[in-house]
Amino acid sequence: MTVSHSPRQHLSTTARLAAVLLWGLASGLAAHAAPSCDAQQFSKVQEQLARVASWDRFAQLYENAGACDRAEQTRAFTQAVARLSARPGGVSQLDAAVRKRSWLKPVVLRHLRSGAVGREDSRKIVANVERACPQRKQTQLCRDVRITLRGKK
Repeated sequence: MTVSHSPRQHLSTTARLAAVLLWGLASGLAAHAAPSCDAQQFSKVQEQLARVASWDRFAQLYENAGACDRAEQTRAFTQAVARLSARPGGVSQLDAAVRKRSWLKPVVLRHLRSGAVGREDSRKIVANVERACPQRKQTQLCRDVRITLRGKK
């Protein structure tokens, strides 16, 4: 015996099924949401960022504490990016780190775009780009950093 449903009943069943699926999806996303960063965690991260001395260490720290790179807390990350980029050899070391971790490039470029990068740091970073990446050997990273800092010198 076959039960036939009216179009209205079918639509109602479809709508309920869709609602259940959306609820399940939303619950799953909430369970896997980005971790939060409370004031105590951020205080520790801020101390570590102030001492970070290499792009590899910055990347490790970001992998573990990237949730702290939000809103008012982002300045500490920007300062670390500017400091590492402005050091002699900083851009060359960044290029090597980006080859290992491609996700690092957009993070760094976002921070370099920030108004928190001062003119002096911008000048040093551009000078590092020019030393590390002469025009004929320029990598995409060097082009992107140069373009990002173009009006900040």
